[in-house]
Amino acid sequence: MNGPTTLQFDEQVEIVQAGRAGEISISIPTSRKAVVINPLKDTGDDPRNMVIITKNHSFNLNYKIVKSDHHQFLKVKEGAIDSSFKIKLETRDFRVLEGDKSYMVINQNPKKALEINHQSITSKAYFSKGLPLFQGSQIIVK
Repeated sequence: MNGPTTLQFDEQVEIVQAGRAGEISISIPTSRKAVVINPLKDTGDDPRNMVIITKNHSFNLNYKIVKSDHHQFLKVKEGAIDSSFKIKLETRDFRVLEGDKSYMVINQNPKKALEINHQSITSKAYFSKGLPLFQGSQIIVK
């Protein structure tokens, strides 16, 4: 997270729990289909956890607060594992494959775990589309 961030949902948000006291401010507009998050202080490289519960789903997100002044708008949808993928990004160490609703990240270096969105990957992992994929602090897929 780098500045004000709005997470948009297809259904009404019921509960939001996040971070540590004094680090962020959270507001829910009257439509209840969004969560607006404003960072209050930098958390450095230490990731935080956010749980958002909507009428029919729950979302568990990891985030970091870094310095920036631009506003992000992210559409959050329920994840599903696709059965058909195309190559989105390929490096010496990993591949990112894109499906209709998810990304599959494949670690191509079996001797070294790959960290994407603070998740250690030894072979492959799936991520919902809509949120960016980070390797460390670098965005690899927007």
